[in-house]
Amino acid sequence: MKALTRKLRVLENNVINDKPDPEDTYMGTNNKKEQELFRVAHKIVEEQKQQLQTVKEQQKANPKVDYTAKIEAVLELSDEAEAIVSQAEHISIHRAMHIFETAIACRHHLNDPQDKIIFYLRFFWFLSEIQDMLHHSAIENKIMSSPGFFDLCVDEQNKKLNACYDSWREWFSKESFNQWLKTHPITSPNPKSRE
Repeated sequence: MKALTRKLRVLENNVINDKPDPEDTYMGTNNKKEQELFRVAHKIVEEQKQQLQTVKEQQKANPKVDYTAKIEAVLELSDEAEAIVSQAEHISIHRAMHIFETAIACRHHLNDPQDKIIFYLRFFWFLSEIQDMLHHSAIENKIMSSPGFFDLCVDEQNKKLNACYDSWREWFSKESFNQWLKTHPITSPNPKSRE
């Protein structure tokens, strides 16, 4: 029993740091420079939203006028503003990924290298399957929402839908996973292991 307790403690130490750094662990931060960065980035984005709203109101008032150039000008940020927003976004994504990785480690792979590889292989395959499914559904919806589609006979409808259904397959199957592995081979980051 003591051996099992020791092993569990080792696994726990791999997953949970005894002294977590709140700046590193949570979305909020006590760092004054980062708080200022997020404040300025939020202000830039809010100003951009207000300008877009103004253009949309003008577009409603005069629907015949083309406002594309005006919208593109609003969406175009200066180099300085782009750098501020990008850095704030980078920090937020980094923290979110840290939270995700910590939660997944606690529940699934416990930072064991082999379990981690298995989990992330399945996770990225799952995301790929979802992406393919959504892509096929979007094509199907686009075809079916075209004007006069439901006025056609069934054979004509099927001819139009064949562009989508020819590449349809069974999602989340063993065959699908094996096919995905062929296009995404597992390679070790250690160059010596490939020799």
